[in-house]
Amino acid sequence: MGDYDDLCSFSERKALNEANLHEETRYTLDEIYQQRVNNLVKEIKFMEGKLIGLIEGNHFGAFQSGITTTK
Repeated sequence: MGDYDDLCSFSERKALNEANLHEETRYTLDEIYQQRVNNLVKEIKFMEGKLIGLIEGNHFGAFQSGITTTK
């Protein structure tokens, strides 16, 4: 079925972490991740309280804070 929160693969996250990106670019990525999370939450809201373990997968985004989009 794939990952519901399909953002970055392991190799893509590694490349982004190793890249010499401007701080503002990293904040922009955080904003994109947050918007994607918000959209997914709206989409599955009708199932609230009835799901366990749906979101965790291999393709997720990692915020600058260290929190991932699947947490």
